[in-house]
Amino acid sequence: FLIVIDNKILRLNLNKLRITPAIQTLHTLSSPIRKIKAFGDKGEYLVLYGDKKLLHANKQIIRKPVLNKKTQDNELRKQISDKKLYHKITGSQQLLKRTSKSFFKEQISVNENILKGKLPEDDYIYSFKVLDNKKILLGLKRSIKRFDVANKILDDHIFTHDERISVIDVSSKGDILVGSNDKTAFLLNTDHLYVKKFTGHLGEIQNVSFVKNDENYIVTSDKDHTIKIWNIRP
Repeated sequence: FLIVIDNKILRLNLNKLRITPAIQTLHTLSSPIRKIKAFGDKGEYLVLYGDKKLLHANKQIIRKPVLNKKTQDNELRKQISDKKLYHKITGSQQLLKRTSKSFFKEQISVNENILKGKLPEDDYIYSFKVLDNKKILLGLKRSIKRFDVANKILDDHIFTHDERISVIDVSSKGDILVGSNDKTAFLLNTDHLYVKKFTGHLGEIQNVSFVKNDENYIVTSDKDHTIKIWNIRP
């Protein structure tokens, strides 16, 4: 899995056959990393760093043997002998699946700033929410915008607000829940129309979430360490 330290993205491999975990530096960015999220279903991820920079990484497996056939056979015998895989893994298919990874090269395609030139100079990304395998919502200074990652297209304002957008969540139906630094949260319907406002927090909203098993309820929390549960039914 991936971890972030300052401006570095690291991959941590907790292979049970290793005594100590293997750590690999994938990227070193020009600014501190603020958020990282999985994107799509092919090992892609998005990284928010700096004021309004967004990195898109796409993992690709090149199905070309790194070693020749003779070297592969020697390597396979060595792995079986040294690690005693026969005692750890049952079945030849599982063994092949386990060892054949050594013979393929992994390549990560990176676009370090997919939003370059698409936002005003004085704007700032406070949050983003993955919608599907192609699009995300951006929480900006005074608005929410939708960005098509696949086609690099930024839509017009989905919603305009007086204050910055601190956090966003989206229900399974497409309703949008927003938290702001003005200590309020509000709900938008699938047409991006204002439905309801939630007041009562004493600090900036830091998290909003639909309750997964019953989206008639939402949870909000703020910098004052207060958590509130709301019923959003009409």
